[in-house]
Amino acid sequence: MSFDRRWAWQHARPMSSMCEHQECARVHRPQERTHMNRIIKVNVGGRYFQTRLSTLLRFPDTPFAKMFEGLASTSIAPSTPSPSPEVTENEDVFVDANPDVFEKVLGFLRTNHIQLPLNDEGLRAELVHHLKDWGLMPQAFPASAVDGAVEGEEAHLIELPDVCVVQVCDHMHHDQGVKRHAMTITYGADGFQLRKLAQMIRRDLNQQLSSTYWQCYQTNERAAFFATTKVANGAADILTTSITQQVVQHTERLGYHLATSYVTLSPDVVHTSVRMLIHNFIFRRVRLPALEAADEAALLGDEGDEVETYQNFEPRPVGPQKVQWTDSPSRPPRQEVSSDLWK
Repeated sequence: MSFDRRWAWQHARPMSSMCEHQECARVHRPQERTHMNRIIKVNVGGRYFQTRLSTLLRFPDTPFAKMFEGLASTSIAPSTPSPSPEVTENEDVFVDANPDVFEKVLGFLRTNHIQLPLNDEGLRAELVHHLKDWGLMPQAFPASAVDGAVEGEEAHLIELPDVCVVQVCDHMHHDQGVKRHAMTITYGADGFQLRKLAQMIRRDLNQQLSSTYWQCYQTNERAAFFATTKVANGAADILTTSITQQVVQHTERLGYHLATSYVTLSPDVVHTSVRMLIHNFIFRRVRLPALEAADEAALLGDEGDEVETYQNFEPRPVGPQKVQWTDSPSRPPRQEVSSDLWK
């Protein structure tokens, strides 16, 4: 055999094997697609769910997907004829978890959106716990600082108080029908994002009043200051109403609802034309559908400190109480009883 003929024969073999490999890949792709579209029947605490295998394996590197990786590891031979589209393959897989928790996790895998329960603290803590154990927390809440680092820096989580008191002090000075205002917004705790609140107030006031009538300053994390020049009565009312509405809306977005509010009038005894109105707003905490700092206790698991609780004070009785002492009988002895004076 000549050299040219041997060279042609040696280079013809890889071409044929490559064609066979491409033909095999064409056979595998439809079967693999059909394999991932199988309907899986999952038994979660006695409650059955039906979904496709591709939904369960959406995040393949998570412990949640590894519970079902045995269903995807089944190899399909190229010679095996593919099943008809009408036939669906059912698998019975058992997961030892709360069905309500699995339902929310399955909904997240389908829609890429999840909301934590607001009124069921037990279900909320259990859902956060399973999201962490199943490795789905970074996908469910990517913006939260669950791993303790945000953009390479340590995350600083602030747990907001259960009750928040906000005071809006309006110092008004009346001068011949013209009002001068100096308003101060004070929060009773840190973490209420006053910089964002000041931006919202600026944006709202720019649409209603000219910026020459007012200026906004943020002093620290708990206070914001507004100073105005000469403003007519109508513009002053717009200013007060706008700031009050923005304070209420901003606080409610942080997970609070307005419980009560009242106004206190503090007149100046020296200058009768100066008045100070104090708008007091009391907000109570509600839970948000997103991950909060309060959910960190559920993430800690057994690492949290054990807190022993005991009864601090004995409950006091309400109303008159009759106490019978063992060493002091209610009636004196017969020999010590005095005679009846009315006989």
